[in-house]
Amino acid sequence: MQSTLTFTGNVDAASTKMILWPSGTSIPITSAGSASVPTWSTAVTMPALATVTAPATFGQGGLTVSRGSDFAVAWQGSQELVASMERIDVGVEQLYCTLTGGQGVMPAAALTTLPPGTYAFELFTANRQYFSVGGWSIRATADVDATCSNGAPCTENSATVD
Repeated sequence: MQSTLTFTGNVDAASTKMILWPSGTSIPITSAGSASVPTWSTAVTMPALATVTAPATFGQGGLTVSRGSDFAVAWQGSQELVASMERIDVGVEQLYCTLTGGQGVMPAAALTTLPPGTYAFELFTANRQYFSVGGWSIRATADVDATCSNGAPCTENSATVD
């Protein structure tokens, strides 16, 4: 079961662009458990905010990604950037790449595994904790959308993969 933490302050968390937990904030997560899932706890740290510098048109709509060539990305502000592509008609993450060092590519070899179609494509920073408790797999995450050159979150909700 997926659970989402909610901000308990006086801000409408669903409609604000404000970062609710600043970079470096440790967020404790605890589960009281149940008859079938043991009690567990962990903490995730909010990652640094990344600003994407290339491609300059990312996040402005109309993005086309060619499966025949690498997709290059450059950013500043964080060591790592995550690129995630989810096929719209399937609703499942199809490709997930962690890029490091301020620039990187989603290799053509990985992109060719995607069928042509329309994808939600996101660039973000993430800190994730993976562990098992009593046979259950737990994933606790803290993700922050990267910011594009136009100041908007780096998301393309209808990117074309050809």
